Amino acid sequence: MLRSDPDPPQALSLDDLRGVISLALRNRTFLLKGHGHARSKQRQISVLDIQHVCQIGQYRKAPRWENGNWKYELSGLDLDGTETTVVLAVESFSCRVTVVTVF
Repeated sequence: MLRSDPDPPQALSLDDLRGVISLALRNRTFLLKGHGHARSKQRQISVLDIQHVCQIGQYRKAPRWENGNWKYELSGLDLDGTETTVVLAVESFSCRVTVVTVF
């Protein structure tokens, strides 16, 4: 018998997402690795720029459920005033936030 996946949890509001990001930064579960790390280096977007956009950015697209996590796209001006988008995968239960890509 095949078991269907349960309905995903509700996506976070922007304020709740910022709260999870703050907690992840404090707990060192805000991760920049793999593709996200490579793109940040390639595009010369610093960790401080990424954190800043996470603090002040707005949803670029509606959150989407993908591969068992919510993905969020935040856009805003980085510390140099350049429009930047940060795509995050969030595991709310563990407060782990992974930077998927930046552009």
